[in-house]
Amino acid sequence: MSDPARAWRDRVLLLKVAADAGLDVPLPGEGLRVGRAGSPVEARLWMEETPCLEVRPAWLARAAGLGEGACRVESLGAMSEALVRVAREAARAPDEATLAAREALDTLQHLPAQTEVERQIRARVGQDLFRRLLLRAGGARCAVTGLTHPRLLRASHIKPWAECTTDAERLDPENGLLLAAHLDAAFDAFLVSFDREGRIVFSGACPSRPGGAGAAGGDGDWGGE
Repeated sequence: MSDPARAWRDRVLLLKVAADAGLDVPLPGEGLRVGRAGSPVEARLWMEETPCLEVRPAWLARAAGLGEGACRVESLGAMSEALVRVAREAARAPDEATLAAREALDTLQHLPAQTEVERQIRARVGQDLFRRLLLRAGGARCAVTGLTHPRLLRASHIKPWAECTTDAERLDPENGLLLAAHLDAAFDAFLVSFDREGRIVFSGACPSRPGGAGAAGGDGDWGGE
């Protein structure tokens, strides 16, 4: 059989195996890539001496019992079984916010942290991931003023990054507030805090605070849109 004919036959076989497993949505990109409607799964399929596949995102590949990156299976039957597991795990996938949190955590945990430079890079990447998650969860607006300009918003940790004991805690949007830049600076300097109802509380050392020392209230305090 000629190479073009063999390549065509292999493609047809791989498409059938994928479709039978529930991965029947063609995806753009190099090579044969398929997915599942409403799911983040992407499977790249090809033939060498035996069938090969690569599944993304990495957490989904692991959940289906596959290693990260490309892997080779013994037969089309084994590929079919693997893709069925992938499709089953994809169908169980949580909402987009949870998926984004999983992917962010996966990214952070794969960064080295052996040297001081690596730890600094890891912290910068982690802070950026945290900000993205907080923008998604917080509606992209300042919790106090309602400011919605993304370039003027800061992702502020309630429990500082360095004091968090796990990466999951460092990236948890529940451990953060979206604040306008001036309020973020004041929060980091312990000039403002928040009460149990989420209202802003001003330190006695806070300059030009409305309502006197220790006043609470966020209705336009310190500016807004």
